Amino acid sequence: MVFGSFDATNVGYALNNFKLFTSPSGLPGTFLEYTTDYSVLNNTITLGTTAAPVIPVAGTYFVVQLKSLDGGKNWMAMGLQKTRHIHRIIIDPTNPNTVYAGAIGSPWGEHKERGVYKTIDGGKTWKQILYKNIKTGVADLVMDPSNPNKLIAAMWEHKRDPWFFKSGGEGSGLYITHDGGDTWKEITEKEGFPKGELGRIGVAISRSNPNVVYALVEAKKNALYKSEDGGFKWKKINDKPGIGNRPFYYSEIYVDPQNENRIYSVFTYVNVSDDGGKNFKELMLSLIHI
Repeated sequence: MVFGSFDATNVGYALNNFKLFTSPSGLPGTFLEYTTDYSVLNNTITLGTTAAPVIPVAGTYFVVQLKSLDGGKNWMAMGLQKTRHIHRIIIDPTNPNTVYAGAIGSPWGEHKERGVYKTIDGGKTWKQILYKNIKTGVADLVMDPSNPNKLIAAMWEHKRDPWFFKSGGEGSGLYITHDGGDTWKEITEKEGFPKGELGRIGVAISRSNPNVVYALVEAKKNALYKSEDGGFKWKKINDKPGIGNRPFYYSEIYVDPQNENRIYSVFTYVNVSDDGGKNFKELMLSLIHI
């Protein structure tokens, strides 16, 4: 694998495999590492990883934000270790020094280092720009391909115990910013979202028509919602089983970059819709599990 080719498919394939790496500056020892998300822009590759020591110590898991300026030959640790887990990384396509990190946080504990973070100096310093409570992290984070100042964040309150898993709470919700995170607006039933307590939400923006946005919402009745005005107003499209199962594990949805009506729901199976989410059919048995 040559990182310098910057082929997104190949990079994703390479980075989603387990591997051993010698820790970057400031991190002791050798670690077993797997990538949770990555972002590539020019010669800059930014990784969000979860790492554990090769000789494990119970509960010793932390996140490492890594950055390379030479196509992956050398890496630097860029902070955010206390977030524990980073679900999404997005680099501003107009300025590689501006990066957003969606920290889901630890599923086992309660801590304030979770939510959406932003750096404008290439990772030297970070600012928490969206935070709800000590149990709520980022389940998804997407950027409008036509406007790097517009982002949509799915906040998810959750807590895992050895005997139980709680998905949902007052911290969960969908938020939109049009000014790079300075201000956020919550999407509620007034805009067409379901009433009551929400759980995990998956979000996808159409690259061919950024006004089209999809949200896979865990609620009292799980459903797929769609906006055709960039996220201001929403309507329920589908609440049939084909949209996906076990949303607290999955809630992953993607739009064909060339067809706003072709969407993929990735869960225990991979299902596809060619009519904007009204109907899904099974594309492949993926045997995915977390």
